Amino acid sequence: RQMCIRDRTKTHREQTCVWARSAKANSVPYGPFLAAKGLNTEQILFVECQSDQDLFWCMEEALKSKATALVIGEPRSAIDLTTSRRFQLAAENGHSLGLVLCAANGPSNALFSRWYIQASPTTDDESLAWYIDLQRIRGAPKKTWRVAHSKSKKEIVHG
Repeated sequence: RQMCIRDRTKTHREQTCVWARSAKANSVPYGPFLAAKGLNTEQILFVECQSDQDLFWCMEEALKSKATALVIGEPRSAIDLTTSRRFQLAAENGHSLGLVLCAANGPSNALFSRWYIQASPTTDDESLAWYIDLQRIRGAPKKTWRVAHSKSKKEIVHG
């Protein structure tokens, strides 16, 4: 296995994202939708991995590379304590943010926080809305927000 991410200038690093997912995933990110929501898809490197072991390796290498600002991973199985600790250390060393998208809660792990996000009904002025539930974070209480994209204000609002 080999992964090469060139070191870039700070401006590019702040915008570069690695999105690692299983090659057996049921759905794929839809580029035109991501672009319509303001994401520059040219700055996202999509990586399809044959196994969760490969996906975890890819995420860890991207997190510690210092060439990425964000690493998103979509494993098919839960992350164990050892893997999550490796992610945490890699993110701290690489000064990057890692997000692990899981369909269900797994066992306890060393990740910095745990969130649960679900769709919310929208009003006439909203195009998208979610409930965001902070389930665990070091040194902070649990909290829930409702976040929506306002059509009239053309921005994200929360309440």
